[in-house]
Amino acid sequence: MDAPELFDHLGTSLFRKKQSSMFGIPCFKIGRRPFIMFYENHLVCMLFDEAHAEAIGLEGATLFNPKGNAKAMGNWVQIPFAHADQWERFAIVAHDVVARM
Repeated sequence: MDAPELFDHLGTSLFRKKQSSMFGIPCFKIGRRPFIMFYENHLVCMLFDEAHAEAIGLEGATLFNPKGNAKAMGNWVQIPFAHADQWERFAIVAHDVVARM
């Protein structure tokens, strides 16, 4: 499965959500709030605390900064496809975080 297929699988099969967009970027939402996005073959997740630290510690992971300016979206971590084996776990955490908001 390639990166776009895996992202789609996570949203539609695991969470049973319809794909949407935010800033023109594919995402899956709970109500109006996105919890995962797909950007440049990366899974982008809203994460906090230990999950955030663990995700940002992965090789190639960065804070999400789609505009490329000095201010990244601090709670959003961009996780490369090289770590696809961990995408589901981080997507579940992101889903649970947003579901509690």
